[in-house]
Amino acid sequence: LEWVFRRCDDEAEAVESPMGLLATPQALNTEGLELEPAALARLLAVDTDALRQQLPQVRAHLERFGEHLPAAVRAELEELEERLG
Repeated sequence: LEWVFRRCDDEAEAVESPMGLLATPQALNTEGLELEPAALARLLAVDTDALRQQLPQVRAHLERFGEHLPAAVRAELEELEERLG
């Protein structure tokens, strides 16, 4: 959460991904965690193939809300689909 709040204040680094902005390993406070750099890199990785495979399920779930689904949520899903190609 620290990173999220720092991002809101434009004080933390981020990188673009198909899902949006993600923390860089250096931007996260991992003090007190026994977390190897390679493990942190795996946690921050985006598996675009897996995301593409999950999109039909996400779309089906959101369609259950019908007209009650906010247009902004629908637009975000469509933009994600475009970014993933």
